[in-house]
Amino acid sequence: MPADPHPWSRAWADLRADLDRYRVTDRRPTAANLYLSPGTVASVHFRVAHWVWNGRGPLYLAARIPLLILQRFVEMWSGISIGPRALIGPGLHIDHFSGVIVSGDAVLGSNVSLSQGVTIGVAGRGERRGTPVIGDRVFVGAGATVCGPVKVGNDVAIGTNAAVTQHVADRAVVAGVPARVISFAGSFDFIAYRGMEIDVARAESLALAETEMPAGPR
Repeated sequence: MPADPHPWSRAWADLRADLDRYRVTDRRPTAANLYLSPGTVASVHFRVAHWVWNGRGPLYLAARIPLLILQRFVEMWSGISIGPRALIGPGLHIDHFSGVIVSGDAVLGSNVSLSQGVTIGVAGRGERRGTPVIGDRVFVGAGATVCGPVKVGNDVAIGTNAAVTQHVADRAVVAGVPARVISFAGSFDFIAYRGMEIDVARAESLALAETEMPAGPR
């Protein structure tokens, strides 16, 4: 997970990882993705806005106003709204145009994929009010909602139109309203990024998934 405050060197490294994920997943060069992929533009704006939002000093404060104005144009063009305070690990990938909302208090791990129509937001009342913490290599299907102080583990796949309101274990596949676990096949077939074949954390999780397979159909 990224740390806060977010120095420029880290923001730049995370942005490079985002752009590389779009190249690997969409199989297009970055120049083409900046025109054809609204998620690419939204990711670039988020990384810059997050860096500025966590900066200290008058120059950072002054830069917030034009960035907020620019954010409205990015939202209108891409249909994607990401709060600049959100903590998002490297390798974010957002598929397709429209309806993606990520709360400013949300936490997302590395190499997360969001489909169109996804909401990751605040829910609950009093002490039960909060925002999600989502692990690494998580796939969120079209129209899915993840709200409230829930924890979503690593390598989770969230199905289309699912409503996640409870904690989700590592490698679970969840679907329905409210979301229920239907297997432990994980998100391995849905998440692609450079070097995933030699990613130790992914390999260990995949090995565990093989032992959990009897818990549900793939």
